[in-house]
Amino acid sequence: MRKRSFLCQVFRVAKDFGIEQTSVNRIINSYISICRRDLLSGMEVRFLNLVSLIPSTLSTEEVKTTAFYAKEVAQGTNMPYHTVLAVIKNYLDGLYQDIMLKNNVDIRRIVRIHVMRKGSKFTVHSAVSASVKETLQGENSVRVHTSKYLMSMVADIAEVAV
Repeated sequence: MRKRSFLCQVFRVAKDFGIEQTSVNRIINSYISICRRDLLSGMEVRFLNLVSLIPSTLSTEEVKTTAFYAKEVAQGTNMPYHTVLAVIKNYLDGLYQDIMLKNNVDIRRIVRIHVMRKGSKFTVHSAVSASVKETLQGENSVRVHTSKYLMSMVADIAEVAV
């Protein structure tokens, strides 16, 4: 399975919205950084229809939505909230589409999602990135839960494609 680079994803989102790649890059990097910060501080982090990352020791029961993250990114980057939300959703939708095309996905420095063939079917496996494991070494572990919806969609498409 191949993996599309982060810059290819930035280019695709920028092209979809007709905005500069540097703006898209700044939005996505800010989003990923905030999610990583929250995860390392003990909060559950969810990536829309993809995965949930849950620390073994939660610092709070609060789970931030994509819209809440968009608000934080908009404030940090001085960009319009609706633009930021649209870019983040488009980025996550692009990752989902890559998985549906049987491509591996990497949310930088947080999680890797692999599409694997098992016999005549495909399945999805998710793993915490090495940098998160190193940072939390011995303190707190993180579990990754792959969305059941995502797993069933990959299995359904595999049956049609095989």
